[in-house]
Amino acid sequence: MNVQNIVLLVSGLINLIMSIFIFSRGWKNKVNLYFGLLTLSTFFWATSLALANAVAGDYWRMFARIPYPASLGIAIFLFYFSIHFPFKQKSINLWTHLLIWLPAILFSVFVFIDNFFITGFNQNSDGIFYMIYYNNLVYIFFSLYFIAVVLAAVYCLIDKYKKAEILFRKHILFLLFTIIIGLVLGSLFDLILCYFGNFNYAWAGPPFTLLMNFSVLYLIFSNKEKIKHG
Repeated sequence: MNVQNIVLLVSGLINLIMSIFIFSRGWKNKVNLYFGLLTLSTFFWATSLALANAVAGDYWRMFARIPYPASLGIAIFLFYFSIHFPFKQKSINLWTHLLIWLPAILFSVFVFIDNFFITGFNQNSDGIFYMIYYNNLVYIFFSLYFIAVVLAAVYCLIDKYKKAEILFRKHILFLLFTIIIGLVLGSLFDLILCYFGNFNYAWAGPPFTLLMNFSVLYLIFSNKEKIKHG
């Protein structure tokens, strides 16, 4: 097994452990629920990338499709997490829920329809790297949707930062910093470079999510002050 796959599997395992730990702390708490779902989505993203590189035969193509709905899960659950952390500022109406979920469902279906989102596959003979060919227009809309949802989460946290007390401002600013790093680097390696046919660094995206995830764990569980979740 190559180093890239080991990095992906370790990243996935850490996220799975985080998810189980968070759910064990009480999934009825919305902060725990959405953060647990976020880390679970990252687990599927990282491990499916590794399996797509490692599995022989035609099965690798199925695993190569999974990272796309998994990445949308990361964006969506990050958005819902931002609504509730560190306090709930306002409720989301039905139309906002539909605007968030309907495109994600459609894109997740399109990924598994041949010649619609994905138009072709190519894997090296040694199975280490692979390439996917896209319908460029659909891929651009997919990327714009993903970025828009993550930016909506960033906007929500910035809005809370402006209105929060000093204690919460420190927490929000710390989280914003790690989200922006993950967004920029993850988008570079797993959206932009892949759009131009460079999949050599697709493995580098999931490890950067660990920075954000560890920061959330720190903010939720390592502060002596009790944070009230809305």
